[in-house]
Amino acid sequence: MRVLPRYKIGLITFLIALGLSGCNKEQTQPTASAPIKPVKTLIVSQQQYQVRHFTGILEANKTIDMNFRVQGELTELPIKSGRKVAKGQLLAQLDNSQALINKKVP
Repeated sequence: MRVLPRYKIGLITFLIALGLSGCNKEQTQPTASAPIKPVKTLIVSQQQYQVRHFTGILEANKTIDMNFRVQGELTELPIKSGRKVAKGQLLAQLDNSQALINKKVP
């Protein structure tokens, strides 16, 4: 009985596996891909930039003080500090139960 060298056994095993991997494959229909969108590109180059560090406090250039006609506890504050607001948007809500009681009592 003749013994095959190891590399021949490995080669035969690889060829059998390669042949079996091509079997029983279903042919798939090509799917429609997303349309190709053109993009703009820029050529960039390495440059030296001067970096400066500063310390300080940033403040908004537009601020407003809020005042209410009646006193009361603030129950709702849906706007967070530093956010943009639109005209007519609710900024704050007061608990007006005490004001309603005071209005009923002459």
